[in-house]
Amino acid sequence: MPALAVGELDARKTAFLEAFPNHGTVSAACAAIGLLRQRVHEWCQPDHPAYDEDFVYRFGHAKEAAADAIEASLRAQALRGHTAWDTTAAIFLLKGYRPQFRDQYQVNVRQESVSISMDLSDLSAGDKLQLLQRLVNKQQSLVQLPEGKSIDAVPPPA
Repeated sequence: MPALAVGELDARKTAFLEAFPNHGTVSAACAAIGLLRQRVHEWCQPDHPAYDEDFVYRFGHAKEAAADAIEASLRAQALRGHTAWDTTAAIFLLKGYRPQFRDQYQVNVRQESVSISMDLSDLSAGDKLQLLQRLVNKQQSLVQLPEGKSIDAVPPPA
C-alpha cells in the first residue's frame, strides 16, 4: 500500500477518532471508515515508526466519549426498566471502560518518606547508637536500594 500524504493520514486518524465513540470498538470503527485495524495499533505503539503521541492522547478522549455513551445508555435503561439482558451487556461494556465499575478496583499508594522526631537527650551514646542501628535495619527492610548501595550507621566520634 502506498504511503499516505500527511494531510490524508491526519484525515484518516480524525475519521477514526470520530467513528470510534459511535461504534465502540477499534474493529467496528475501522470497518466503518475503511481503515485497517492494524494501523490504529501502529499509531498507538511507542516503539513503532508510525507512533503518534497526539493520536494516543486523542484516542483516550474518544474512549472516554464511548464510555460516556455506554454509561448514559445504561442509565436510561435503568430508568426505563429495560430487560436484564440489555442491562447486563451494558454493565460489562462499562466495566471495560471505567475501572471504578469493575468488581475489583485496585489503588496503589506509595509513601515516599517518613519523618520521625524524638528526644534522645536522656540516652547514653551507646543506647543512641543501638537505636540508630535498629532504625537503619528497619529502613533497609522497607526500602530496596540500588545494587551496591547500603545504609550504614556510623558511630559518633569518641
